Amino acid sequence: MISISDDAFGNCPNVTLYGAAGSYAETYTKANKLSFSLLTVVASPTAATVLVNGKMVAFDAYNIGGNNYFKLRDLAMALSGSDRQFELGWNSLKNAISLSTGETYTPVGGELAVSSGTTSVSALFSTASVFLNGTEICLKAYNINGNNYFKLRDVGEAIDFGVTWNAEKSTIEIDTTSGYVFE
Repeated sequence: MISISDDAFGNCPNVTLYGAAGSYAETYTKANKLSFSLLTVVASPTAATVLVNGKMVAFDAYNIGGNNYFKLRDLAMALSGSDRQFELGWNSLKNAISLSTGETYTPVGGELAVSSGTTSVSALFSTASVFLNGTEICLKAYNINGNNYFKLRDVGEAIDFGVTWNAEKSTIEIDTTSGYVFE
C-alpha cells in the first residue's frame, strides 16, 4: 500500500489496520490516530528432508501456508560451487538484499546452523527489498527471530534452479543442474 485516501474510513472510528512494521499503513495509522497491529502468521519448522543435488543438507527452514521458507544465506551456502551459485549482500541503511548470480558466496558465519526448535513460531511479513543482478524483484518473505526467510520456489524461479516435492518420501529436492519448472 502506498496511499490511503483521507476519507477511506469515513465514519469508522474504531478501525484497526494490519500490516508490516515500517509500512505506509503503520505510518498512516500513527499520523491519523488509528489502531495498527503487525500482521503475523504461524511458521512451523519444516519436517521434510532436503536434498541438494541428491545430497542431504540440513536447513533451518519453516513451513508457512503449505510453502517452505529458507534463509537466503543458507541457500547461497548450499549452492556454492554449483552452476547456480550466488553472492548475497545486505544494505542495512536501505533495508535491501542484493543477489548476484554466478558469483561465489562469501560466508559470514552461522550458515546452515539448524536450531533445535520444534514448535511453531510467529512470523512477520518482511519489508526488505531484494535486487537480483541490480534489478529489483519481488520475493515473498517473512521475518522469524530476526532472520528473513524466503519462499523456496520463488528463489528457485529467480535463480533458476530446480525445486521438486517428493510426497512419497516427504523430500524437497533442489537440483542446480536443471532450471526452474512451474508446477
